[in-house]
Parts: sequence; C-alpha cells; structure tokens
Amino acid sequence: MSLLQQIGQSVGSFLASKRGVANGFAGTDANNHLLASHLPTQVVTRDASGKISPSDLPASLGVGMMHFTNDFDASAGVAPVSPSADNLGWVWRVTVPGTVLGVRYEIGDWLVSTGTGFVCHANGASDLGTTADFTAALNAAFLGTL
Repeated sequence: MSLLQQIGQSVGSFLASKRGVANGFAGTDANNHLLASHLPTQVVTRDASGKISPSDLPASLGVGMMHFTNDFDASAGVAPVSPSADNLGWVWRVTVPGTVLGVRYEIGDWLVSTGTGFVCHANGASDLGTTADFTAALNAAFLGTL
C-alpha cells in the first residue's frame, strides 16, 4: 500500500470516528445522508423573484417595521383593517381619494397603521413630523439619546 493510500485510510478512519459524536459530525445513514433529527423542521422557500415571504419570517423581525400592504380606495370612508399590534407598520397607498376616520386622503397619500390607529403621510407632508424629527427619533431609538 502506498503512503498516499495509508494517509487516505487514516484520514477516513479519523473522520468516521467523529460521525455522530459530541463535537464531531452530524450522524448519517448508510447512504451518507443526514439523519432526520439533524434536518430543520420547517423549510422556508423563496418566491419567483427570490424573496422570502414576510409570513415566513419570525414575527419579532417584522414587528413595527414599515411594510407596504396594498393600494387603498379611501372613497368608501372605511379603514382597510382594524388597527392592532399584528398590523403595526403596515402601509397602504391611496389610489382613490376619500375621508377615513375624519382624515382626508388624496391619491398618493399613505395610510400607516400605528397598531392603535392610523397616521397619514401626505405626498411629502406628514403628521409624522419633519425629516429632522424622524431622524432624531431614529437616533434616539438606536442610540438612546435625543
């Protein structure tokens, strides 16, 4: 047996001895496939554009994040959903003007759920405050100061 074959056997034996043991390699079956106990219980797939559906992400990841939900016809005068913690940060783009909960919405405005109500972002003007206010709020949230 050549030196290379001896080395190959030694490495193979070493690797085999580490299979399925603590701090070793995951156990495999006779076909060298991972055992079911080492496979994830849930598989997340991507859509045709390569994106993961928000419903497949952990809830803690998306809570309070802005999420475009759909276009919205405000002419009926009814909010698209009842505000709740589940839809905090959801955004609708107004495609038909109207008044909802006493607020006038024009085409292009955004209706944003706060989790307990809605705010309107109106074509560059907003009851959310100025860009400087928004930047200060973000800095305070991430840096802990105002």
